[in-house]
Amino acid sequence: MLTTDQLAAIDRHLRKDNWLLNEDLIAELTDHYANAITEAMEQGQSFDNALVGIHQSFGGRRGLLTMEDAFIKNSYTAAWLAVKQAARLLLLSPYVLLIGLVAYGIHTVLSTYQLNGFLALIAVHSIFFTLIGLPFFTKLNWWAGPASQLKRKRSGIERVSNIVLSIALNIPINWLAISINSDYTPAMTLGTTLLFTLALIGYLLVAIISFSRNPILQYLTSKR
Repeated sequence: MLTTDQLAAIDRHLRKDNWLLNEDLIAELTDHYANAITEAMEQGQSFDNALVGIHQSFGGRRGLLTMEDAFIKNSYTAAWLAVKQAARLLLLSPYVLLIGLVAYGIHTVLSTYQLNGFLALIAVHSIFFTLIGLPFFTKLNWWAGPASQLKRKRSGIERVSNIVLSIALNIPINWLAISINSDYTPAMTLGTTLLFTLALIGYLLVAIISFSRNPILQYLTSKR
């Protein structure tokens, strides 16, 4: 069993010495390093020698960085596959009709109360975004650091979730900003309802694929 200082040394080795940034990969490698070092120490090796040996077995820093690139690519592909599977199940279920009715109701409020409805819609989006998207943005510190580092920090689910959330958040709001003073023709009603429906589906998809990583959703569901 490794000590706290030894586990901290492994973490520094992966982050500082080898420039790894992806939290999921670091967690997996930390477990692998800890198990391998424990076995080596049981056979008489020192902690430092065991650490060097495992590092060399991965191909050094270059090997670890190459592994990180492949890990990010694979997790990104897997996340999009999860989105497609969840979307297929959702769109083929009766719930899609309920989502459309909710979207139409939002449009009705907007067309009835004009600006007040617009502000209410922004509030609704803000609530959804806080519940579903905020944990990712808080964790990733997306406002800091070069774009290349940010890309390496994100796992597939986090990157894909941010893309879907950006679409769900921005498109309906931008559409409404343009159409707020327009006449509500049947075409406008259909277009707005469709965009709201897609936005709500986007939020649900992110909630489905990222549930295990979202402490807010887990807390809310645990209270039921």
